[in-house]
Amino acid sequence: MDKSIQTSSASSVQREVHKLVMMEEIRAEERADALMRLSSSRHRPVSTLHTNSVCEVPSRFFLFRAQPFMVADSLKMAISQRLVKKVCPRCYIEEPVPSEERLIRLGIHPNWLSGASALRRGRKCDFCRQTGVSGRKAIFEALIVDDEVKIAIQEQAPAVQLRRILETKGETTLFEKAVQEAAAGVISLEEACKFREVGAADAFKDKIIGLQKYSAT
Repeated sequence: MDKSIQTSSASSVQREVHKLVMMEEIRAEERADALMRLSSSRHRPVSTLHTNSVCEVPSRFFLFRAQPFMVADSLKMAISQRLVKKVCPRCYIEEPVPSEERLIRLGIHPNWLSGASALRRGRKCDFCRQTGVSGRKAIFEALIVDDEVKIAIQEQAPAVQLRRILETKGETTLFEKAVQEAAAGVISLEEACKFREVGAADAFKDKIIGLQKYSAT
């Protein structure tokens, strides 16, 4: 049986049998502590937390005075979601892909747009109410806590280090996913660039800097 609870009732729920427990948003130490206690009692609590990326979730729990070993044991997966505005299907125009030099200046790895022959942008029409966009789509990134990630959390690794671990496992940032949506013609490149700072692309900065140096020579 699933159940939704408030922080104040966490203790009573611990004595009950539930497969899944929906918790209120984690905003304070008390709620973080309640989530840890429920997780340690074989429940599967699910909640929300405000961070810029999944890699910042452990450090946010640390701010709530949660012990690293408790966070490592309790956290199984974190998912970050953002909504992007889709290009209007009735008034879009196609534009050439920016030069490699331009992409690098935007912080975009050219490989993220590989295969794209053109990009789309809405011109604005009555259908989209003169906005150039129509509808939205969700993009996601996930932090799955396996043994490697668990050790990193126990050692209080910074978000940048967790991002590098995710990179080795093939997980991409929200920014890269947004750029790939632009490559597919779903959103504009301008819309994708709104996510440059979302997802802490620090793990890719060394690559971008290297490309910038290469393009300057």
